[in-house]
Amino acid sequence: MSKFQGGTNLARRLPNTRGSSRPFQELSRNGLLRTIWSIEGLAVADLGCGVGDSTRLLRSRGVPRQLVGFDSSRPKLALARQVGKKDRLGVNYCYADYSKGLEGFKQNFDLAVAMGLLHHAQHEAMLAGFARTVFEALRYGGRFFTIVLDKFNPHESSREFGEWREWIDTPGVEGSRQSVTLLDRDGNETCETVAYYWSRETYSSHLQTAGFSDVTWTDLTFNEKSRERYPEWQRIEATANCSLLTARRA
Repeated sequence: MSKFQGGTNLARRLPNTRGSSRPFQELSRNGLLRTIWSIEGLAVADLGCGVGDSTRLLRSRGVPRQLVGFDSSRPKLALARQVGKKDRLGVNYCYADYSKGLEGFKQNFDLAVAMGLLHHAQHEAMLAGFARTVFEALRYGGRFFTIVLDKFNPHESSREFGEWREWIDTPGVEGSRQSVTLLDRDGNETCETVAYYWSRETYSSHLQTAGFSDVTWTDLTFNEKSRERYPEWQRIEATANCSLLTARRA
């Protein structure tokens, strides 16, 4: 178990992104927001919402008909609800076991978004379950946008960019684990998680088996404003280990 997992005082151990510099997270946000122009009038699911940062980011793209954040961590959901009471953005937060479906939300959503869900599948059966869950929650023609770990750069990332990654298993092997540690501006570790590597072919195969079509891959790039903020943006883009994956429920 990670030294940052478990325990009751989760709030102190969750990363405080305000005032910190995490370009890899900003790179992921840039990729999503470049694709999702508006959620105005849509029913939207944020899968793996954590403490609600990504859900509030989506809410900045318009006033949806419905916006629900799902997560498998009840403590994180409790924190998301606390912040939601102050923000009053009309977001609901629900517990989810992604391998078993989203109870009460079958064919409910026009759009499903996941900043980091599929690469937490520990084996292919779990990955297939995740894909079915997303598919069943979408209406016909609904779209799925997600950031996934799909690159097996054998080198460890630089701590100067606020994120330290190292392989636990052999890089590039299906199901290999990678430890991801987030750092604050002073280089202190704030949060640690484990992600699982799956190739683009494996992701695409499970999505298509679930019923998705139009599976598309896009490398993550900064927008112009972010490139001005990070002088080493080319190096950051080159060492990113994730891509944007989109698909449509046929």
